[in-house]
Amino acid sequence: MKVEVKGLDETVQKIQKWTKAKQTGVKDVVSSTAKLVETAQKSKVAYLSGETKDSITTVTEDNGFTTKVGPQKPDGFRAHWIELGTVNHPAQPFVRPSAEMNRPKFLSDLTKEFNKP
Repeated sequence: MKVEVKGLDETVQKIQKWTKAKQTGVKDVVSSTAKLVETAQKSKVAYLSGETKDSITTVTEDNGFTTKVGPQKPDGFRAHWIELGTVNHPAQPFVRPSAEMNRPKFLSDLTKEFNKP
């Protein structure tokens, strides 16, 4: 899944002006949501051997402002076959539904954090 953000340069400049408390709050929201998404992915993924399920992890970047949640290589290399399906097997999505399921809470928590004085 790829997300394009417009106005990123302006946003980065605003983030740099935030207080440490606000930065920590935003990082906490990102981290807690990533944990929820990881748990949801692990509960939704179809598996036989468990390699794909075991490969689902959270990778934190950008000093805690960004996380990537999902199957990681080498054991997660089959994830796209499960998520999108193949000629012989129907799709059994687990990455996108897990993210979408947690989107409202993430946006709500992030909005609350942004609106704190």
